[in-house]
Amino acid sequence: MRTVVVTGAAKGLGRGLAEALLARGCKVAITGRNAADLEIAAETLSEVGAGRVRAVAGDVSNPADVQRAWDETAEWAGPPDVWVNNAGYALGNTRLAEMDPAELEAMTRTNVLGVLLGCRTAARGMLAAGAPGAIYNLYGAGSDGAYISGMTAYGTTKAGVRHLTECLARELAGTPVIVCGISPGLVITDGWLREHAKVPEAARPARIAKANLMADHVETVAAWMAKIILENRETGRAFKWLTPAKLRRRKATSRPRDILSRYL
Repeated sequence: MRTVVVTGAAKGLGRGLAEALLARGCKVAITGRNAADLEIAAETLSEVGAGRVRAVAGDVSNPADVQRAWDETAEWAGPPDVWVNNAGYALGNTRLAEMDPAELEAMTRTNVLGVLLGCRTAARGMLAAGAPGAIYNLYGAGSDGAYISGMTAYGTTKAGVRHLTECLARELAGTPVIVCGISPGLVITDGWLREHAKVPEAARPARIAKANLMADHVETVAAWMAKIILENRETGRAFKWLTPAKLRRRKATSRPRDILSRYL
């Protein structure tokens, strides 16, 4: 039975991934800043994996909290076999010059410092354990260096995550620890809906049309991610859900996709 830590798992894709991993027999420790939300998530997830869920509240940008997540998980179920740096904060539809400095700092601390600390803590713990381990970092819009309107700051943080992942995989080459990246594509979460509510009414139809083409439900992408995490044994890989071929097939279909009617 593998033990997995999933950061930012009180809601959204992290919670969905935790559920998918539990359904495949794993023990899963979930982390998040909001202790109340985290406990609610743990209670719900226990219906899928009774006795195999652990909640550890904390901030991924706080070194002590990250270390505590490792330590409490190790005490509960042994050293984690897999660490997933899922926690992220997406702010879109805002030019850099117009961003609130406090929000910019919060996003950078979560998306960059949080992943750095997660990688450091997991790598140190796994190397000390001397057993095979795996670290997975989540990419996002802009991680490939592409320009996306209104997402310059977010894309910069995700480009940094890609650089970190590729370099750490090389740094740990020859050790039992593998490091890979996962691009989940556009997933409809509370965060996406929060940003959608900020969009001017006139711009929403185009955004909705794009989401219906490109987006997927949490459970769809989470199941795919869980399969990769449990089956992959190669380091330095970058897994992508919404491939160009998949997008072309969606565009070519005669029946329009409808993803958002569940949420709006």
